[in-house]
Amino acid sequence: MNCEVPTLGDFLYRVALGGFRFGYYRYAVREIPKGKDLASIDRKMMDAYGVTSCRMKRLRQRREGQASVQYVRFQQTFILMATDGTHETFAKIRSFDVRSAPLHFRSYSVGLFCDRVSVRVAKEVWGKVVAYQLARALGDLGAVEQRLYQLPFYRFPGVVAQTNGLAAAINCKRKQAGLAPISPLPFPTRHRRFSRQSYQFQC
Repeated sequence: MNCEVPTLGDFLYRVALGGFRFGYYRYAVREIPKGKDLASIDRKMMDAYGVTSCRMKRLRQRREGQASVQYVRFQQTFILMATDGTHETFAKIRSFDVRSAPLHFRSYSVGLFCDRVSVRVAKEVWGKVVAYQLARALGDLGAVEQRLYQLPFYRFPGVVAQTNGLAAAINCKRKQAGLAPISPLPFPTRHRRFSRQSYQFQC
């Protein structure tokens, strides 16, 4: 089982789509001190928490009221995600439930939005982005568009929705000032499914 992911985008994708979306709502995030053997820690953690890639075993665990656990690591950070149910080892660590406490990691927040798993830019970070963009919304049209189109975030559906909202706010401000609106965003505005293509193109 490949528990290590190469990029932040893959980490968010695995956590949101491979974990939270399938009921692995409880989570715990930990940092591994530098200098440690990461591969050795991966094996140790998967053995300790009974992480398995066997679908039938996971189904059997759920039928018996036991929790299944996933383990994903990005660089020095790893996350343990567990389904509802009993798990003696997981119960010993401090954990959170994404249904009431979204995961905040780097500049992103992963939680439930309208009962669906959503990856978005964290509220505090996005607030600064909005303030910066709106303060310059009445400038040169090309410059305004470039600043918006080149925001350095993965384009998960939730992030696209945030960007669409910001674009609408910019156009409202420009309309009030009698200026031409910015062009439609140059990336998908709707996603029927939460797919890997949703985030791969990064500014």
